[in-house]
Amino acid sequence: MAAPQLSPKQPAAPKRPTRALLDRYVSLRDRRLELSREAASLEREEKALAEEIQAFAAAEGGKRRTVELCGYRASITTAAGYVSWAKEFTRVAGFEAAERLRREAPPVDRLKVEKL
Repeated sequence: MAAPQLSPKQPAAPKRPTRALLDRYVSLRDRRLELSREAASLEREEKALAEEIQAFAAAEGGKRRTVELCGYRASITTAAGYVSWAKEFTRVAGFEAAERLRREAPPVDRLKVEKL
């Protein structure tokens, strides 16, 4: 005798959102948007300060491009260049072309500031 077949369980109908749930959603969304605007403003300010510090370290840091002042060390390091779309390029053009692109990417200077 064959075993009885169970019918697939139907998903429960979604609950109707309450006013409190909708209020919470709108409140969180508005807060997130406000914080995003604030973060963008801080990022612009940080970038301007970084450019100023990097220019000073490049000019006064000598061969090592490192300066120590006011209890901080600011140094510029050179890293291999990177393109953000390399993964997609690898998928489209192949590994060899992507590897050539990585090798030919110009080096990038990175600023590092650390408290002593």
